[in-house]
Amino acid sequence: SEWEKLLTNHYYSWNEEGKRLYKGGGFELKKCYARNVSLMEVLRGEYPPPLDIKSFAMLCEKTHNEDLLAFLLLMKRFKETPPKSKELFSRVLERILDKYVRPGAPEEINIDRKARFKSIKSFENGKKNNNIQGIELNPAISAAYRATKTGIFSKFIQQSTCRNFTDTRSSAFWCDRKARGARLFFSLPTLNDIRITRANKVLVLVGLWGGLFQMRNSSSSSSSSSP
Repeated sequence: SEWEKLLTNHYYSWNEEGKRLYKGGGFELKKCYARNVSLMEVLRGEYPPPLDIKSFAMLCEKTHNEDLLAFLLLMKRFKETPPKSKELFSRVLERILDKYVRPGAPEEINIDRKARFKSIKSFENGKKNNNIQGIELNPAISAAYRATKTGIFSKFIQQSTCRNFTDTRSSAFWCDRKARGARLFFSLPTLNDIRITRANKVLVLVGLWGGLFQMRNSSSSSSSSSP
């Protein structure tokens, strides 16, 4: 089944071939101009390269953070398209718990102790009362999201985006996420988005000086032509 495949090999969560993307050695992420990039939207696949899920996954693999990514993607799928049968629903959630959340788990995620044991206790209580609702791992999800956002995702944004429009080493385009149900595109930044650098200041001052000089000449010409 699809869940069995994902739980056995987490690479299927971001690579349809189920293979590791990072092949070893050094690699450098391509850069684009972007702002307000959301981790959740990256997980949803709403950005093009270099802010797509595969680029992020490759960095996670390189830095040994793939367990966090795999857990978040599995829980995202579980929340959006949960198993239909009650038995499979509980079994899948328990396998995720056993693989990622319990202390000493095969792919134990690095989250705070309080969130870990709160999730374990919540699941065990639900299982005991035969009332698994699917929210039992929410504390672990929140903790994993925070850890990813402040850790590897922050590094990903630093390496794959550039805020300075005058940086010639980077792409000259902004990276925009998909409009809902519509397009995926790149667009030029607006003037308000361009960072004022020393070179920009000089150009602005030269332009202002030229404009003032032209106004002065125009004024002088008008005065001399008056009777």
